Amino acid sequence: MALQKPVGLVSPILFFFLYYLQGILYPSGSILSQVSIFFFLLIGLYYYGKTALYVHKPFWVTIWLIFYLVQTASFLFSPQVVFGTVYEAIGEVHTMDQFKSISAFMLSFCIGYVVARKSGKISNNILVSIGLIFFLLALIRYFYMLHALLSWLRVDGVTNNSGYFVVGILPFLPFFLKRSKILAAIILVLSIVLIMFAAKRGAIVCMVAALFFSVLFYLKENKASMKAILLAVVLFLGAGYLIYYAYESNEWLLSRIEFMQNEGIGGRGVAYPVLLGHWYNDTNFWTLMFGNGMAQTVTVWGNFAHNDWLELLICNGVVGVVLYLMIFVGLFRFIYRSSLSSWVRLSAYLCMLIWFLQSLFSMGFTSMSNVEYILLLGLIVGSEKVQFKKVPCNG
Repeated sequence: MALQKPVGLVSPILFFFLYYLQGILYPSGSILSQVSIFFFLLIGLYYYGKTALYVHKPFWVTIWLIFYLVQTASFLFSPQVVFGTVYEAIGEVHTMDQFKSISAFMLSFCIGYVVARKSGKISNNILVSIGLIFFLLALIRYFYMLHALLSWLRVDGVTNNSGYFVVGILPFLPFFLKRSKILAAIILVLSIVLIMFAAKRGAIVCMVAALFFSVLFYLKENKASMKAILLAVVLFLGAGYLIYYAYESNEWLLSRIEFMQNEGIGGRGVAYPVLLGHWYNDTNFWTLMFGNGMAQTVTVWGNFAHNDWLELLICNGVVGVVLYLMIFVGLFRFIYRSSLSSWVRLSAYLCMLIWFLQSLFSMGFTSMSNVEYILLLGLIVGSEKVQFKKVPCNG
């Protein structure tokens, strides 16, 4: 994967970087942050329109565009503010905040997709550069959040949500490895340590699953040669040792695992039955099929679902769930049938795997932190030549 002038990526990445530096280099919620996210989304909307104008594109990309239209309609017909007053009772929530996060996620794919289609191919050096930029941003956000939690909130045991941002770096590892094994090893080790000490159980699951899948994929692609097996064993044992060491060294994580063993999965154990029961007992056909509107899980459960499928079921009904499922199925078929090189296919699979796992127990399409890997996925999909054939492509 040779992109000579990736100018289409410079502006959106710059605006995203500036937006995520709020609270660090400048006050949160300032005019600079608002201008940054405004122009990032404006660029994304432009590329959304360009994506829609392509006649020959995978069918699931069309579903992607429709899915975003559904989210937009949901936002436009929803109240500006909802209130969580039951169960977790998080209080006042502005629906614009969730729509902004959804827009950043959905439109980032379009940015990557159009840039790659215009260029034909993406050089490994460009992908490495993008990965390093996001890794730098992940480090800045991680330690800023850690400082805020430990110093300002004056607590000892904390979970750092920036751990998920670090997880989003993992799909870039195949490109780092192709560039330099030392670079890939350094970033992998740092990522494992940061994710473990972030103590986010969902992020740890995503990391372990991504590493395990990468080893299996490597063995399959190399037809399980002795050299490949030995290398995979060494990498797996090394990663396993780092994970175990970080696990044993983090008393807060140990206490969270123990709590999960004794008490279950905490709030989700209550939230999921409540949300499912609300949808199942609803007698209104319209809300069953099309949902209650943006961020309505807050009114039902008192907080967001932290599960994309339940979030969609309550907010967008059966239609939202079906469209979302069609995207995943179409994406998997596209990657499986593609002519992408092994390393690029591995990266695409990792993007999809992490996204799918997040959709089950965290936030996938509703989290702006996932822009990094969904932009990468757009670049990969847009660079695949299969979609340019003059026949419909349903994958």
